[in-house]
Amino acid sequence: HRDLHSFPTRRSSDLETIVLQSGLGPQFNHVWTFNHNIIPGATSSSLSVTQAGLYSVIATTTNGTCQMTDEIEITDLTIGTPQDIRVCNNGSTNYPFNLTQNNATVLGLNPADFDVLYYASLANANANNPIPASDINSYLSTGGQTIYIKVRKHNGNLICDNLTSFDLIVNNTITPGQALNMTKCSN
Repeated sequence: HRDLHSFPTRRSSDLETIVLQSGLGPQFNHVWTFNHNIIPGATSSSLSVTQAGLYSVIATTTNGTCQMTDEIEITDLTIGTPQDIRVCNNGSTNYPFNLTQNNATVLGLNPADFDVLYYASLANANANNPIPASDINSYLSTGGQTIYIKVRKHNGNLICDNLTSFDLIVNNTITPGQALNMTKCSN
């Protein structure tokens, strides 16, 4: 009885299919489990999964002399909460906003694994029509706009449907008030 090559913990996004493979040949019989329950009919050396949970494989030689096991936990992809981006009102019509202030690192994701895609409207997010990368460091807006975010995995170019958003805000103009006359006390 020994372990197969170790499966790492994986995070999945909505609708992603992950293929688990035992790496063993036809001389092994396979039994796969999900959250400690046998998956009926799952007897090949690979298993396609689409939901989070604990998956295990028990592989036994056809003559029954050797048994190996391994498991992997698939967790849902969690995206942190982006912060609204604010600029000062200087009387302009449009203001440049740096959307990358809500980048992968800020969202709790590894930038080596994920890209952040920014959308100017919910309709654009639903159509997967992101703001061009050339515009995200200085995106022009009048403010009062909601920007939507999706993330894209580097391998396979899968765009996760975990949608979140933040607002572009132009702060009100600050007008200094009239200074008050003050009287100094003398000793």
